[in-house]
Amino acid sequence: GRIEIDEQEILSVSGDLIGMEGLKYFSVVDEPSTKPFRWLQAVEHPWVALPILASEDLIFEYDIEMPFADLNAIGVESVSNTDVYIVATIPQVILHSYVNLRAPIIFNPEEKIIRQVDLTDSGFPTKLYFFDVHPDEETPPDSIIEKICLN
Repeated sequence: GRIEIDEQEILSVSGDLIGMEGLKYFSVVDEPSTKPFRWLQAVEHPWVALPILASEDLIFEYDIEMPFADLNAIGVESVSNTDVYIVATIPQVILHSYVNLRAPIIFNPEEKIIRQVDLTDSGFPTKLYFFDVHPDEETPPDSIIEKICLN
């Protein structure tokens, strides 16, 4: 459907988002029917949107140390002055959905700037599956254990 984005809510990207090179303006769309997921909606190409989760929607601790250069690029001095979002991938087989904990998107709400950060040395995975199902399995096990619990 159609959505209207308030010009005051448009975010500019510092650097590039993975797979979204060249797109510089986004907005966070909070759609109640897809909670806890929000959407990082591209302004230049309305058919492009990424499902994201706010770090506070996770029930496990997601403590990250951010390189000063990345914080400086969005005009903040510490990660506590940002909102942190995690990009989700939701493929056709929903049981194979995962999040990338190693490349969060940090958001300076004051300046409306976002930046995706590569936490290569953090030990966080690029694919943390929502369910205890490997993508190569044709059928899910009898009991599916959720790996990521959402508030």
